[in-house]
Amino acid sequence: MQRSGVPDYRLVKGWYKDTLRAFKPPASIAVLRLDCDWYEPTTQCLEALYQHLLPGGLLLLDDYYTWDGCVRAVQDFLARASLPERIRQSPHGIAYIVKGTSYFVKDQASYL
Repeated sequence: MQRSGVPDYRLVKGWYKDTLRAFKPPASIAVLRLDCDWYEPTTQCLEALYQHLLPGGLLLLDDYYTWDGCVRAVQDFLARASLPERIRQSPHGIAYIVKGTSYFVKDQASYL
């Protein structure tokens, strides 16, 4: 984060199920990066935080191509919420979603 030059960010340490209960997310999130590995933590994070992701915001999915639990959690979440978002892959192999498909700009992927 220091290298990115972003002055306002928050890191929360702990187990997802424990920290999400007490965590008060900001009204809006521009970039949400999930590195949860398994089904339950990925689902917990998506249910608690996705609603705060801004239209056009990026959801980065670190484990999407590595752990089946992550894939199932993301697919189940999108299906339950009837969301039209698509999982995309950057040229660098990062799985991501741009919230609100009409906000996708092709050049965004080159930065991931």
